[in-house]
Amino acid sequence: MWSWPLEAGTSHSVKVGVPTLKGASVTAEIVKHGLGDKIVVFKFKRRKNYARKQGKLFNAADVLVLTTPMWNYNMPAILKAWFDQVLSPGITYEVEKTGPKPLHSIKKVVLLVASGGTYKEDDPADALGRGVAAALKFIGITDISVAWADGQNPLYFDNSETRKQMALEAVQEIAEEVAEMAAEF
Repeated sequence: MWSWPLEAGTSHSVKVGVPTLKGASVTAEIVKHGLGDKIVVFKFKRRKNYARKQGKLFNAADVLVLTTPMWNYNMPAILKAWFDQVLSPGITYEVEKTGPKPLHSIKKVVLLVASGGTYKEDDPADALGRGVAAALKFIGITDISVAWADGQNPLYFDNSETRKQMALEAVQEIAEEVAEMAAEF
């Protein structure tokens, strides 16, 4: 019910209120509406300048710490996508006749990896470590320390907690090394 009509009338006469008709009211019933089923619209909002923003952070860093699981013997797709965005000409390096010229100041990379299986150094099944090292070597970063929490699948390994502690000790050693480096910056 609408309690303040502005005008009322029939086909022969119309009364208009100023601003409403006193004492009049309107009662109505919706018989049909023209609305269809509800439609949900998803709007894709692009991240604006994501690569440039990430590149600025990358270029300003002295130490880069990457934490990642190993998926199917390799890096997760999201990490690969990040590398593809950030390691781009004009963002983290310039292309010159002699090769890529780094635009960053990174001196060291710390790679913290967790995996369900166990891997030894330079294991052919470890495409993650080799892939990260190759991508970073391209832009002049060769000092990479790896702390590996491997054997984390308790269905296959009884000593996953021991392996986790070993990885934490390796991380502590790397952290001390990075702290010494930071004192020199």
